Order: sequence, then structure tokens, then C-alpha cells
Amino acid sequence: MNQVGRYQILEEIGRGAMGVVYKALDPAIGRTVAIKTIHLSELSNPEERQRVRDRLLREAQSAGLLSHPNIVTIYDVLEKEDYAYILMEYVNGSSLEKMMRRRTLPGSAELLHFFRQVADALDYAHRKGIIHRDIKPANIIISESGPDTERMAKIADFGVAKFVSHEMTHAGTMIGTPNYMSPEQIQGSAVDGRSDQFSLAVVIYEVLTGEKPFTAESLPALFYLISKNEAKPVHEVNSTLSETVGKVLQRALAKDPAQRFASCGDFIGTLSIALGDCAEWVSSSRAAGGASAAALDATSADIASQSAGTQVATSVSESGATLRRSAPPGAGAAGAAGLRNGPGAPLPETTYERPAITRRRHDPSEEPEEERGKSSFAKRLGLILAMCFAIAAAIVFIVKWNSGPAVPVQVLDTSSGPVTPPPSQAGDTSEQRHSKAKQEPVARRTQTQMALRVPQTIGPQTKKAGSSGEVADVELLSDPPGAKLLIDGRSDESCTTPCTMSLPSGRHTLTAELNGYSISRRIFSVPDNDSLLISLNKSMGVLLVTSAPSGCAVVVDGRESGRTPQTLHLSAGTHRV
Repeated sequence: MNQVGRYQILEEIGRGAMGVVYKALDPAIGRTVAIKTIHLSELSNPEERQRVRDRLLREAQSAGLLSHPNIVTIYDVLEKEDYAYILMEYVNGSSLEKMMRRRTLPGSAELLHFFRQVADALDYAHRKGIIHRDIKPANIIISESGPDTERMAKIADFGVAKFVSHEMTHAGTMIGTPNYMSPEQIQGSAVDGRSDQFSLAVVIYEVLTGEKPFTAESLPALFYLISKNEAKPVHEVNSTLSETVGKVLQRALAKDPAQRFASCGDFIGTLSIALGDCAEWVSSSRAAGGASAAALDATSADIASQSAGTQVATSVSESGATLRRSAPPGAGAAGAAGLRNGPGAPLPETTYERPAITRRRHDPSEEPEEERGKSSFAKRLGLILAMCFAIAAAIVFIVKWNSGPAVPVQVLDTSSGPVTPPPSQAGDTSEQRHSKAKQEPVARRTQTQMALRVPQTIGPQTKKAGSSGEVADVELLSDPPGAKLLIDGRSDESCTTPCTMSLPSGRHTLTAELNGYSISRRIFSVPDNDSLLISLNKSMGVLLVTSAPSGCAVVVDGRESGRTPQTLHLSAGTHRV
């Protein structure tokens, strides 16, 4: 390919499951751009293909409204024959994924600066009503500095990620990286900005420790871990981090979105305070053992690397080499545990070469050329079969996960309340925590602990204002109105919106309930807030409709809703399909 419209193709810079990413030149204004191709010919049904085109245009147009220095700008969308082309800002730099693979992550202060930029960009998009849905290291690009510019983080694939995750799943292809998905994404529930916050927390966990918080040898097992299991505390993986850092990440990784931070900015702000208490914390690139020792199978790594990220294309062999990196010479079991022995443990050397093997092994170069060819072919065939098996397992899992009863279908409201978190895995006694707390600077510790106070269950959460006993009137509103409000989980302190309540000074938890809507919670302070509006989201369920053969029209409550296979997001209640 030499040209797309008026744009001259310069080189290929990435390749993924959807298509190819090119570096190109706009000769009209002399601007370098990136062009992402999306192959539409896999959708054989003309009506389905047209629907996909229309949706792609809508998503790209909405993403094109985003104007933020830390978001890769979308310039235009073109269509030619069986391809759609998305023209976007070209960023000269490397992704976090590539930096982690090459062990070239920035220093601690610069990393925090980039995390703040990413959080600021996500919050900006969320205020515009746009959710990314595919935050991962490959979609966070660190630009190179220039004479008049400084290095900065940029988020790629806004709009495109949402389109792909929705449409390509219908075609039976899993797009996106499962390790970074939120529980609500996996379960097919409605998502908001807190889903991106969960994915960002997974990325930061991996950057800080060199390990993904959730790994498994199959996609069904991985989905179960993300939905049910807690991540290992970061201070048990990287001894330069504190238990407080782990608590911040655990909150951002909460299974229930209501238990996460109110925004990505709040998350990074609290994380910055916690990291500030760790005098000499380092990321995974500066700690031996930072390379992931997780038991990810090659197929999962391949699925991750093959999702179409800007300027990133990782081969199976590269992923395999990274995942199988050995420990430093002479480390043995003690060296492998170096980052797990708690604060104060000595860190091994930061760079190392693969240990030389002195015992004579079979040398493939001594084989005849034909034998080497057979061996290489066998390895490639094994990888291909492994990929096919994992994709098939994922499809079966998704169908089993989402399949519903025969018509008429009862879609249940699954958002009846928060998920009660399991008991802490840390195992610290109160005496140990008290002893450790004495060593922290008092001012910082107080600030951090205040930021970390989160209601884990519905119950009294008010922090009274000492002896002041101040009481203030707070106007309480909901969208839509008519919601029942509870203050601090107390039934004796409730009202129906719109209403006004007299509340004592301090922090309070507001719970809003309305039939047909998900329960919503907000934390607020009196007298800082004299008026509060809480928005409610309709309760939704997910239903996967399939048929044999595929391509049958799907009609829901008398309305056409595409053709099978089709994923439907329906409000709670009874529907006729």
C-alpha cells in the first residue's frame, strides 16, 4: 500500500488483529500522521457491515471531540472498499509496554508525572461521557522530547477501543487485552469511568512490580480471578513499596466500582502521597526480578500483544522470551525471593546477562539443515495450536458466561449492592502495623490515612467534627428524582429526593436507591457540601443471542436489534426476544 486518499504511506509501524498501523504524510500541510486500518470484510453480511461502518463513524466522531494534550488526537475517518481508515496524531515515542519489555522505564519521579497526565486525560474524557475500555501499556505512549517540547504521556485508541471491544466480539474475535479488563467489562455489565480506573491500576501494579496482578493459564481461569480474587499486595512483590501503597491499589482494583476512587485523579493523588512515604521506591525496571515471573501462557501473551496498539507490534517469540527470563546468576531461591522479604531487604543487581550454561547440551546447529527446519516447524505449529485452543476456550467461556434462558427472557438486576471484600491477605497484626506506623512521618501519614478511608460496608461512616457539634442543612437531589436516600446506612436518617437534611459536621456516606436503577453511593463532607446531586444509572443485564446457522434477525420487544451472534444489553425486567 502506497497511499490512502491524499495521504502518502511512509512505513508500517504496527500490526494487530484488526489491521495495520502506518506512518504517513499529509502532503497538503506537511503533517506526519498515523493511519490505523480496520478490516471490515470479515463481516460477510452487508447489513451488518453497514451497521458496523455507521457505528465506527459515530465512535470516531465522538472521540474526535476530545482535545487534550495527553490524548492522541483523531483527525479523520476514511473508507475504501473493505477497509476503514482512522487518521490520528503521530507520536514519536515508545509505549509503556515496549519500555517494560526492554527494561527502560523512566525514573520514579517521571513515572509519577506520566501517571498524573494519564489520569488527567481519562478524567477529561469521562467528563465528556467517553470511556476508553482498553487502557493497557500498549495504549500509553511516552513521546520523545524535542527542542521545544518535553516528554509526555499520551493515551491512544480513544473511541476505536470502545468500537472494537463491542463489534469485534460479536464476530467471535476477542479484541483487547484480558489481563487489564475490569470485572464489569468481563461480565458484560454497563461500564463508566471507574472501569478505566481499574485498568489503569492494573497497569500501574505491573509497572511497580513487573508482574500483572491477575494471571492464569487459560482465559476462563483469568476471567474468574479478575472477578473474584484479590491481587497480591505490592509490598510483598517489591520490597521498596509500603503496605499503604498496596492499600491504595487494592481500592482502585476493588471488584465493586462503587468502592473505587471517585476519579482517576483522586486515585493518582492518593497514590502519590503513599509513594512519597517510600523514600527510595523503584519501579520494576530497577529491581531484579522486575521481569514478570507470572505463569502466563504464550497464547495469552500473544492475544495481549496482538491487540492493535499505536506503534506497537510484539511477536509471539518476543513475548515468550520476556516471560521466560531467568533469575540473575547465583540468585537461586534466595535471589528470587529478594523482592518478597518485606521492607529493608537488599535488592539484587539491576541488570544482568543470562547465565552461561557450562554443561554440554544438544546443539541444534549440529543437526542437518532438514532436521532444524522440522524442529522449527514443529515449534511454530505448537504455538499455532496453542493459540487456537485458547481462543476456542475463550469463546466457549463467553457463551457459557452470558447465555440466558429461552424466550421470554427475564433479565435480572445484578447490581443489588456492593461486593463484600474478602478478608485481608496481608496477615499483619495490629502490633506490627502500629510499630510500622511509628516510623512514618506524622504529617504525611495522617494525610494518607485520611485519603484511604473508604466505606467497605453499608453502615455508620460519619467522622464527627470533634467537640464543635456543628449542624448544617444539605440540599439533596437525584437524577431522576424520587430516589430513597440513606445517610451512613441508617434507616432513621433517610428521605426521598428532592429533600433537605440537617447533618452534623464531618464525612458522610450517601446511598441512593430507586427501583429499576443501580444503587449509587457518594462520600461528602459537611459543611463543605451544602448541596449534592447524585446521578443514577439504569440497571442493566447482558444476553448473548446465538443461532444455528448464524445470521438470523434478532427482534427484542418488537424492535430489530441486528443479527446473530448478538450481545444485548437490556434493562432489568422481562423482555421478549
